[in-house]
Amino acid sequence: MRFDIRYVAFLSTLVIIFGSVLPVPTGSGGEEVNSVAHVLSYAVCSFSWTRSLTSKKRYLALMAALTPLTEILQLPLPYRHPCVDDLVANVFGIILGLLISHVQQYVVKNLSS
Repeated sequence: MRFDIRYVAFLSTLVIIFGSVLPVPTGSGGEEVNSVAHVLSYAVCSFSWTRSLTSKKRYLALMAALTPLTEILQLPLPYRHPCVDDLVANVFGIILGLLISHVQQYVVKNLSS
């Protein structure tokens, strides 16, 4: 059976959506851990969707919709609060995933020639 990156793309998207509405424990260092979690989860999501979708427009539309959607979903929840820092971390993760995808494509292309 061949591995399909689309499974990672769908799963990472679901993890981000459900993770954005679940309660988050608070404590010392929570903000730093939260920012790293945002960057890493969006980097994985961005990378996997970049590899899954052939249309750049669809990729950009999906990433542009996912970031504010996760923050909007938090508005009615008393235990979650949308914040600009999360949006910035999300965008940074998207850019990181996109860069890793392009580097990976470049390396594979140059190694195969």
